[in-house]
Formats: sequence, structure tokens, C-alpha cells
Amino acid sequence: MSTYVNFPDFPPDLTGQIVKHASIPGVGAGFWDIWRCTHNAASGSVQVAVKALRFQADPGLRERSMMFLRREVEIWRRLDHPNIVQFLGIAEGLGYSMSLVSLWMANGTLDCFLREHDFELELTHRLQLLLDISSGLEYLHSLPLIHGDLSSVNVLVDENHSARLADFGLSTVPGEIPETLGFLESSPAAGALRWTSPERYPINLIATGKIALAPATEMSDIYSLGSLALQVLSGQRPWSPYSKVKHHIVRSSGTLMTTIGHL
Repeated sequence: MSTYVNFPDFPPDLTGQIVKHASIPGVGAGFWDIWRCTHNAASGSVQVAVKALRFQADPGLRERSMMFLRREVEIWRRLDHPNIVQFLGIAEGLGYSMSLVSLWMANGTLDCFLREHDFELELTHRLQLLLDISSGLEYLHSLPLIHGDLSSVNVLVDENHSARLADFGLSTVPGEIPETLGFLESSPAAGALRWTSPERYPINLIATGKIALAPATEMSDIYSLGSLALQVLSGQRPWSPYSKVKHHIVRSSGTLMTTIGHL
């Protein structure tokens, strides 16, 4: 069984060593902005990605997003595998709160990589990408750790065209339902439905008007891996006939069920 890497009590503080390349982030989604930066260390300069938390006006949402951020730091900094994006440290002054610093992945997300290079990718390279993803997931499960949000947006491709897993804010230990996952109730877009196993589809909680995802398991990670395999081999996202997908609540014999459909 693999083990976590032993780190000091606090992650490396890279404040003052990070230089932004632009005045606007290269990527932005949900609660995050991703900046391409340079880390100027004593050993030399290296290109890095800085994941910065956006300001949230709602105090409750702001507190939960901070818990979410701290959780990802605690998990990510202990991971060490060739198919996991390398965490380097934290930095202040680049976003609303502390930001997460990792190695820059030159070829972006797997989703973008497939769209740009699908016509030229040989089968051997597609299979190697899947082997990379499987290897990273096998490492996580051996710890044991469930990724919980595996999709082609959360797999990155480095300069050598190797795939690496990223985004561990929804990761859990098997059987664990951490307090921070209450964050999901206020975020209908949390997770990626196209790659999510059916038993986890969001269910509208009529009493509260909120959205909830069933807890992730190792098996739901494997389902997401299969969805990724479909995308890598075909070049098409799961449920590709639909430009957007959402869940539908169907009541049958007193039981709530969910299905995927188009908007």
C-alpha cells in the first residue's frame, strides 16, 4: 500500500517568489482563477500555475469555500506520484486568500488537449493517456483516497504529453463524509455530470430547495475513469449529442430517480 508523503506542519510559503505573467487570469471557473506565473527560487525559475480563490460576497459561502481550500491544501501537499500534478506551496497576495501553487502543465486540461489534437492522436498515445490516468487513480486508491471529481477538466497534460490528476478539494477517505462537503449543497454545478456515476446524480431536496450529491466511492471513481476512457478513445465527451446536460428528477412508485437529459 502507498503512503502519504511526510511534510512539515505547514506547506512551503512562496509569497514574494511568484511573478504573474498577465493582469488577468488565463482560466477562470466557479470559485477559482488560474494564473500562469513564474516561481523565482534560489535554484532557478520555473513556470507555475497559481490557483487563486475568488472573493465571495456571501459570508457563509466565503467561509465554506475557505474550508474547501484548506482541505485541498492538506490533501494535495501529501501526494507524490508521476501522474499527480506536483504541489509546490502556497502564496499570499495573488487572490482573495492564500493561493495554491503547482507546476505549470504546458498542454492544459485533457479536455482542451483532446479537442486540439484529436485528429493527430495515435491509438498508442490515447492508451498511454489512459494508462497515466489509471496509474494516478490507482495510487490515490492505494492510500486510500477517493478523488471524487474525476473528469477531463481535472486531468492535465504536461509538456511530455503525460496525463496527471489534479483538483483534490472533493477528495475523501473511504467512508468519510467531511463537513466541508456541505459546500456541495449550495453548488449545483459541483462535480461534472457527464463523467459522474448515476448513483451520485444530484437530487433536489424539496424540503430545503438545495442540491446534494451522493458521496463518492472508489467505484464511482472507476465509473468516471470509464467515462474518460470513452472520451479519450472517441474524442467526444460523454453525452456528446447534448451541448448541455442536467439531471431530471423522476418520481416512480414513491422513489426519486435521476436521469441525464438535455436543456
